[in-house]
Amino acid sequence: ESPALKSETSDVSMEINPKSYNDLPLTSAAGMVGGRGPEAFIFLSPGITPGVHAGGQAADTFDAHINGSPTLSKEMQVDGMSTQISEVQGDPRDLTFPPDAVQEMSILTSSYPAEFGNSGGGVERYVIKSGTNQFHGNLYEFLRNTDFDARGFFSSDVAVHHENEFGGTFGGPVWIPKIYNGKNKTFFFVNIEEYRLNGGAQNSIGSVPDKSFRTGDLSGLVDSQGNQIPIYDPNTTTASGSGFTRSVFPGNIIPANRISNASKNILSYVPDATLSGVYNNYPSTGSSVTNYGAYTFKVDEYFTSTQHLSGTWNQSYNDNNGPYSILPSPVQSTRDGATNVYTGRLNYDWTLTPTLLNSFRVGFNRQSQFLGSKEAAEQWGSKLGIAGINNGFPAVSWGAFTALAQNQDLLGPISNTFLFADSVSWTKGKHNFKFGEDLR
Repeated sequence: ESPALKSETSDVSMEINPKSYNDLPLTSAAGMVGGRGPEAFIFLSPGITPGVHAGGQAADTFDAHINGSPTLSKEMQVDGMSTQISEVQGDPRDLTFPPDAVQEMSILTSSYPAEFGNSGGGVERYVIKSGTNQFHGNLYEFLRNTDFDARGFFSSDVAVHHENEFGGTFGGPVWIPKIYNGKNKTFFFVNIEEYRLNGGAQNSIGSVPDKSFRTGDLSGLVDSQGNQIPIYDPNTTTASGSGFTRSVFPGNIIPANRISNASKNILSYVPDATLSGVYNNYPSTGSSVTNYGAYTFKVDEYFTSTQHLSGTWNQSYNDNNGPYSILPSPVQSTRDGATNVYTGRLNYDWTLTPTLLNSFRVGFNRQSQFLGSKEAAEQWGSKLGIAGINNGFPAVSWGAFTALAQNQDLLGPISNTFLFADSVSWTKGKHNFKFGEDLR
């Protein structure tokens, strides 16, 4: 039975047991990680709120705030060691194991011990499952399929969407006949998870200049009331009192000799409008694909009743075709993404006396991320006649027209974090002491 008051510590925390993980519903997420996330239950704890993206839309756990903490400032630990990488701290994308691999989750929201003093906003702690003296396992699949979906009220058919998350767990004692009997001594646990998302057509509409606009004829540029929006000639700028004035291009038409070669070159890659009108004249269709997998392994060895050694390994991959683009390549941001995450832990706990415990831990975190597009390798500076551009199509923002975005070409960050920690816990009468060191 839980005590009414935890007298041995002052922290404010909440624990989520395995039964909650198994019983509470979860949705799969087609985001950076894919599948059901182990962090999905953090909002069960008081004081934790989602962030808000631009436009007022609530964010997911990626932007969660613990008691008003800044974004990505929390500490996250797996089997007693931080998941921190060099790029950011508290990034849930580093938690690549599914809920099926979690034995226990706890959240410290305030007044946590001094050993977590580096955290700017709460501490999340996860313990990976261990095997037992009996073999246990399960197979699972969560899916969403077009065949199960209903069409929208105004739609003539159902949008294509195939989403599958499947895997299994297995654990138990290590037992080799006539060689080794690991009952009460050696245990293993394995979890394998795969996630597939194949989205159908996503219909969007963009705005591109029509044929007259491309030649400089902006006489058809009007506001919502039908009034012409004047285009001023920058070469006619004159001082007027405390400000400046300019003359409108006659007829709202820019002379052909005033349009730079770089502008003409950029426009040559922008697709023609396929509908009439100044805006919303370019309907577009695209799809999304995500392939994700995570593999978790844990081995426990009990040398004696007072000495326990455990090792955990988790690795994952995530391949996706990036955000959906309205305009075609190369004028809209396109990329293929590949992210790999590796987490290793080695823990040795030694109970020297009933009141004295030493814990030694070694850990390793690695994240590699690649975002690339075939266009990023081309020399667009020389093609477009714009000096100073190395790779990638330049970003162009031009009013209400669909913006042209620079193609992504990012190898990295590749982060390798090594962790070492040792702590001694000592209970003396009514007092608890803890000494240690944490190196990253």
